Amino acid sequence: MPEYRLKINTKTAICPASGETWGGVIDNDVVYDEVGLPIIPAKRIRGILLESAIDVAQALSTVKPEYWSPEKIGGLFGERGQVSSSPLIIDDAKLENYDEKKSWLKWAQHQVLDIASRMQVLSLFTSVRAQTAIAPSLAEDNNESSSTGKNNKDKKFLSAGVAMPHSLRMQRVLKRGLVFVCPVIVIDHEQSDFFESLLALSASVSRRTGLNRNRGLGEIAMTLYDNFGNEINVSDIVDKEVPRD
Repeated sequence: MPEYRLKINTKTAICPASGETWGGVIDNDVVYDEVGLPIIPAKRIRGILLESAIDVAQALSTVKPEYWSPEKIGGLFGERGQVSSSPLIIDDAKLENYDEKKSWLKWAQHQVLDIASRMQVLSLFTSVRAQTAIAPSLAEDNNESSSTGKNNKDKKFLSAGVAMPHSLRMQRVLKRGLVFVCPVIVIDHEQSDFFESLLALSASVSRRTGLNRNRGLGEIAMTLYDNFGNEINVSDIVDKEVPRD
């Protein structure tokens, strides 16, 4: 059973939102454990890899249509309504040396809660950002009102570039420079070599996650390692699969 380690580096601040608020202060919060250490949920990682896998398969299918058929992606990630489960197992991504950090923090929070509370720990890895919606220009406002048939008085009398009323939102984000690691397992399969190549390429092209436009404004870098800690060389895979003129 092939086992891998997926390493995720945050190149900018990102917000893998939990879908929950915090005390009426934070509108979009991140996921964290009982001691305050942030976590990137496995479901988010799986979604990022799936979208990247589709892009990879579409690109390489022009070179090897049968081997890199986009339909084969379902063999790794699973398809809706299939009887058997997917051979791909992904766990939550946690900070490097997570078990050691958590063990020490559990002791510290039991002994000296005033200097190692859950929120104090979380603040070491996150920051809070404020965001508002900006009023459009008068021309844009008129076009929008005519197209929707609505007359938004709040926007009508605002100058362009001014924050709109009641639009302030607070979100907690993970800081840049953090390194998360998650175990990845592929259950024994006749296409194990193909799945390994697909996973490695999908990880290497994954660039965005978080909230807002398309796949998110947060920038990340993903790298896949084998069970012995050796990086799976994407260049070798590309040289093998893409013929050179």
